[in-house]
Amino acid sequence: ALWVAVVLVGVQAASGAYEREQRSGALTALLCGPVRPTALYLGKTLGILIYSAAGALAAVVAAALLLDAGALVAHPGRLIGVVLVGAFGFAALAGLVSPLLGLGGGRDALLALLLLPLGVPLIISCARATQALYLHPAALDIYRDSLGIAVGLDALFLAGALWLFEPLVRSSN
Repeated sequence: ALWVAVVLVGVQAASGAYEREQRSGALTALLCGPVRPTALYLGKTLGILIYSAAGALAAVVAAALLLDAGALVAHPGRLIGVVLVGAFGFAALAGLVSPLLGLGGGRDALLALLLLPLGVPLIISCARATQALYLHPAALDIYRDSLGIAVGLDALFLAGALWLFEPLVRSSN
């Protein structure tokens, strides 16, 4: 339930991240101005990350209260770490994919269709780390391995997005 909330909140955050700039033509103006496209990407990704992390942390609190998930609360630092790693990776992907979709109808559905297949490995590794905390609090090997995979995917997504953002956005505008 936690990672479904992260995905839904991430798609919601990403759908509105560039929409206003694209409607008014400000995205083209920003790309022509003195602002580096990587700074634009990092700022939008940070906004998506904050929104997604807040939604995910609210889902953690709701899960702890409603589902008797006391084992999750037993390791709050580890759980918050997994949530932030997962939210960061999803935000890195969303920050790259969102400006490429334009303003057509069904934009949100198309965004979800593009983000979900790309983000599945990250979501699975974060869900596995969360499961290791919940079901096997002593099984730190599964937690560390899953978190390591998620951090590696985050680095891959961020490096790829920083490399691809400028040429993709310039060609789509």
